[in-house]
Amino acid sequence: MTKPTCPRCGSSIQLGASKCPACRQWIGPRPGFPLGQSQLFGIACALLATGAALGFGGAHLAGLLTFPADTDRAALAPAPAPSTSTSSVPDRVHSFPSNAAPSAPHLPPAARPSVASTPVPPDAARPATWHPPRTIPLGVVPRDIALTEDGATLLVLDTDGALHAIQPDAPDTRRRLPLPGRPARLHRLGPHHLVALDAQGPLPLIDLRTWDLTLLDAGGPASDALLLGQGRVLLTASATGRRVTRFIGPGTSTDTADWRMAGTLSLPRPPQQLGLVPGNPELVLMILPALDPSRPGTLELFDPRVEPLGTSRRAFALHLDPTPRLLPTAPSLDVVPADPHTSVPWRGRTLLDRQGSQLVHISPDALDLTLLAAAPEGRLAGVARLLDRYLILVDTAGVALVLGEPDGALLARLPLDTAPVATAQTPDGRTALIALAGRAAVDPGTLLILDGDPPTITARLSIGPTATDARIAVTPDRIATLSLADKSVCLIERR
Repeated sequence: MTKPTCPRCGSSIQLGASKCPACRQWIGPRPGFPLGQSQLFGIACALLATGAALGFGGAHLAGLLTFPADTDRAALAPAPAPSTSTSSVPDRVHSFPSNAAPSAPHLPPAARPSVASTPVPPDAARPATWHPPRTIPLGVVPRDIALTEDGATLLVLDTDGALHAIQPDAPDTRRRLPLPGRPARLHRLGPHHLVALDAQGPLPLIDLRTWDLTLLDAGGPASDALLLGQGRVLLTASATGRRVTRFIGPGTSTDTADWRMAGTLSLPRPPQQLGLVPGNPELVLMILPALDPSRPGTLELFDPRVEPLGTSRRAFALHLDPTPRLLPTAPSLDVVPADPHTSVPWRGRTLLDRQGSQLVHISPDALDLTLLAAAPEGRLAGVARLLDRYLILVDTAGVALVLGEPDGALLARLPLDTAPVATAQTPDGRTALIALAGRAAVDPGTLLILDGDPPTITARLSIGPTATDARIAVTPDRIATLSLADKSVCLIERR
């Protein structure tokens, strides 16, 4: 019998296929359960394969990430679904079955489609210029800093666990909010929310519009948090509690109702980091290094809309560093369409692993590894990704390596004057920032600004003393560097 062909490209396809494996265009209606169910374990695999054949989709909370403001929260109650276990993870890569996600050929890194080939706007290649730094004394012993999305408010966490809001244009105008549990890090989630991580106890969540404080039970000190679903869904990860927790938030931007827990996922190993995989639907990436360095860890993807939470997990087994670096995505890839039926391809996420010598690209279809042409001679002190096609690896040996994507070719070695203590990049992916220590404990540090196409050092700015440590907070038009020794912040604005 003659196989049917794709109406778009003419390639042969299997009878009943919903997507062409050659051109990857949908042939029929897009399935409502794009990730299927977990195949990590034998019994669950058999049950879920049967469920998929019968059109099992009732457990899928389609629309959780894009539901309208008037959605009844009772509709988010877990639907019956086969139970799963997380007691073990096979030591092999699990790829998606053909009935769970669109099939695609496994491409080598050089052939894999990349947004690096996307033309860069002309203004992205022009280096930015910055005003000279100005110093703002804090009057408290600081621990971390952040900036609001518009850069109008500086957020400072002190060693007592209190959060201070400072107006850079009026430094004497300040607001103080005590936070329980002595958190160690600030992490801004979108334009309106801030979490204080590593608190001993509940996770402090601050609404930056109202200054309201909500305490969330993350199952232990929260090591990471991720906001998705247009700000409606919050995922928290606790390395100590080995748990990921989902919370559902208010229905509208003006609704001040409390966040509520809506599912937990217990894990066999501590979740090291969470990441968002842009697409439709949005997927969540969990990084779980192994407890034993001789054993492989896993990179796991799941659809946060599926009930119970984590049922749709897909695991890729891989030997990982204890702290692999998750690289940022291009801003254009973070946009999720308002129409949940709009097809947006998954581009996956990229990690820097093996002490800065290997790129790991994970997508719902495959895992690709790329060895870089150069690696740090010392330890990896920081990494930045510019214009979505350049990697900046900051080496403790005093050099910044500029490499190209996706092949990892070495383009330049930029010598640094002193030891690097912090690295960051602007949200638009145009500029990298490297803070260098002063030659003595009381000497001012230096902030290097890397810009242009290809990136190079375009400015050297003097900042506060940064003998051993520093913090950098960035918006597109404002940079704040925290000097722990000097108890001050240097503010730098774009011209």
